[in-house]
Amino acid sequence: MALWIAKADALPNDSIVVQSGIVWASGIETWKRLARRGIWVNGCAESLGEQEEPHLETLTGSELNWLKLTHEQGYADGSMPILATYRLLPKDDRVNLDGKKYFFWKSGSSFEHALSLNPSIRQMPHFCGPGNTQRILERNGVEANVFLDHAQWINEMSE
Repeated sequence: MALWIAKADALPNDSIVVQSGIVWASGIETWKRLARRGIWVNGCAESLGEQEEPHLETLTGSELNWLKLTHEQGYADGSMPILATYRLLPKDDRVNLDGKKYFFWKSGSSFEHALSLNPSIRQMPHFCGPGNTQRILERNGVEANVFLDHAQWINEMSE
């Protein structure tokens, strides 16, 4: 079983990962956090999204059976089965986005929470990386302006 870890918190601290197993992270930050815990990460989908297959069969010698570790409402429209290992709880239901004009989303669930509290943001320009966050914005009728990452967006917006 190969693990696709959507966020470092998705792998419980008491989990034992077999050293011969494959661990794939959603991005660099997840990779770094797992590595600090002593987990060997074989690679990540940084700026690609999980729809981009890692193609590790040549290294493993066989087809991999992936299991995605994510939160309870994690994006499940992909091809791999998911295992919810944690629950997201909003920190604050009083987020006021009045007067904000541009939004960069690193998480589809953050976007959906903000949209539920501030429906007027639907009409504003929204930005995100490629992958599940993009799909979640589009599923909610919002055009996603896609950048490789937040840093690229900041550079572009500050020019």
